[in-house]
Amino acid sequence: MDLSSQAKTGEGKPWNLKLSSWNVDGLRACCAKGGAEYLSHELPDVLCLQETKVKEEKLPEEMKDLADYPHCYWLAAEKDGYSSVGLLSKTEPLSVQFGFKEDGEEHNKEGRMITAEFDTFYLVTTYVPNAGRGWLHLTRGWIGTRG
Repeated sequence: MDLSSQAKTGEGKPWNLKLSSWNVDGLRACCAKGGAEYLSHELPDVLCLQETKVKEEKLPEEMKDLADYPHCYWLAAEKDGYSSVGLLSKTEPLSVQFGFKEDGEEHNKEGRMITAEFDTFYLVTTYVPNAGRGWLHLTRGWIGTRG
């Protein structure tokens, strides 16, 4: 599998920052199918993971003690095997916030958002509820929620 890219900036220079995001639909199952190889093939500077469905103490071995990603942050739902997100970074963020600052108690229990502040940008990894049945789930407060 070749995931390399020859992408260039508008000035023709190679990109010097690679951000990747992946809804893994269960990190343990993803790793069992070779999903952890993505890191060595793609080499993102930061990887955002959604729907990991795992608590940090139950991470697959492939996702523990990653030499190239010394800064790993995990936010699991209170309910085991539900939603949850992760953020892996080669560079240490200036700060990391788990969940919403205010008015987010209900959603913070679901492990849905990590915000990392870097020198020149903020990066948010979030797992948004499915709005399938007429936005029913989103009416619980996602619309208009402040971060």
